[in-house]
Amino acid sequence: MSVKKHTNYSAEFKAKVAIELLEGEDPIGIVASRYDLNPTMLARWRRQFLENASMIFSAQSDEQKLLKEEEEHVKEVDNLNRIIGELTVERDYLQNVCTQLLEGKDLYDLVDITKQLSVAKQREFLHIPRSSYYAHCEKPNNNRLFTQEEERAMKETDLIHIGSPCYGAHKISKVAFHHIVLRQIL
Repeated sequence: MSVKKHTNYSAEFKAKVAIELLEGEDPIGIVASRYDLNPTMLARWRRQFLENASMIFSAQSDEQKLLKEEEEHVKEVDNLNRIIGELTVERDYLQNVCTQLLEGKDLYDLVDITKQLSVAKQREFLHIPRSSYYAHCEKPNNNRLFTQEEERAMKETDLIHIGSPCYGAHKISKVAFHHIVLRQIL
């Protein structure tokens, strides 16, 4: 008596045979004889195939979930990289502003339209109101509004007024600045 060797069949082969059985063109006995298999084994493969058919669709949905999660992860990483880039630009700007403030620059001169940072963001960092900034920008020759003599006269006028607050503009102009027109002092 010869002992029949146990054969392991691949999952692909089992699926192929189970699908052929489900198509129903040939009865189970004919399919079994075609592949030289036991009909009971084929019936078990068909039953297993039917029981596990839902796993095919759940595997696909699991795969879709994984792809969707990976896509969301990539979007989140891109968003975080964008935020890091913005924060880096803002930090560099603020370092530059601190350096320029220590050098004695005017606050309004620190807003630079050529920077990567928007003017609105720069104004926000420097606490400059929008109206003040644009009013400052509209002035002709922002660096020099008055001549040196006019600036000296205004400072002296301020000192006289602090010393004698009861003096009006006419009295101050007669006492200290008879050579300067009143309009220039005011």
